[in-house]
Amino acid sequence: MLAELYRLAKGADVELPVPPASDRYLFVLDGRARLTGRDGQHDLEPRAFASLTSGASYRVTGVDGDDALVLSVTAPPPGTPDGPRGGGGGTFVAHPATLPVVEERESGKRRVYLATEQTTGTRRAHGMIVTYRGDTVTSLHHHPDAESLFVFLDGGGVVLIGGQEVPVGPGQAVYYGFGDPHAVRSRDAGGMSFLEFHVPAGYSVVDV
Repeated sequence: MLAELYRLAKGADVELPVPPASDRYLFVLDGRARLTGRDGQHDLEPRAFASLTSGASYRVTGVDGDDALVLSVTAPPPGTPDGPRGGGGGTFVAHPATLPVVEERESGKRRVYLATEQTTGTRRAHGMIVTYRGDTVTSLHHHPDAESLFVFLDGGGVVLIGGQEVPVGPGQAVYYGFGDPHAVRSRDAGGMSFLEFHVPAGYSVVDV
């Protein structure tokens, strides 16, 4: 995957082309932005998610006094041989409150699905917002057939990187390559939430 972070002051903009054999996803971490493409304009609120059409070009503009922080994930990166099927045409824009949710009461996890075959029609990536209770733990595992990106949104947690436990919090990100062992747990009773991408979508989970 190719992950980029854009900071846009009011009126500042950036052009975001989407490679023909890729999907491009946007997630507004903070502030407000406007997405302009061939199918018109979309206002992007904080925590809004957008899936952009392969082969098209878009412009993202900051619209408020506070800077907009917009995460862009391209899957697969430009120049990668054709892989899994991408999303069906058209721009998809949604707020997490309107998307499918799965509650896992036993583990204490809550998943809001962003980029999936059901929401955007893609097999190129799997994206979701995951919320942990204060006692939630994901044990050590790896994905031999996918790379992973975690961007922490709220609360505090601990991740395993290279065999070492590292505390994480809002605004921090962690990347794991194919087969990298990792584990995640909450750091305090308040729980946490994070944005999670796996590329490609059809990944397997192997316990370590």
